[in-house]
Amino acid sequence: MALFVKITRIRDDILAIDEIVPDKEIVITAILGFPPTWGAFAAGLNSWKEAPTFEELWTSCSQQELRISLVANPEGVSNSYATQHRENFKKGPKRKVGMSKAKCYQCHKKGHNRGDCPGNLRNKKKERFKFTTSLQV
Repeated sequence: MALFVKITRIRDDILAIDEIVPDKEIVITAILGFPPTWGAFAAGLNSWKEAPTFEELWTSCSQQELRISLVANPEGVSNSYATQHRENFKKGPKRKVGMSKAKCYQCHKKGHNRGDCPGNLRNKKKERFKFTTSLQV
């Protein structure tokens, strides 16, 4: 985040001449320096209850930059990140744990989830499609 390094240097230079710049102004300057692709992220900062400090903004931007890099290049994940988030990188289908306690959002019955609901029209269409394609073969 070269932007934050530059802003920090400028802030330190201003402090060296005994001038104080309010943290809010530094945060606004940083947000105005975001690239246009970060517009949604900058708009999301308005939903915070309190305006972030410069350090909080820097941390949030570093996390956002990591998310963007992971989406752009999922294979370029560092080993330390992969070690911390090992569960997210496991291969194969996810296990369905505790389906006896699961409650369907479609029919509100226990034992399955919405994607497996026998009352779901999408599942009925899939079954009908499988049946008709097997007859045509």
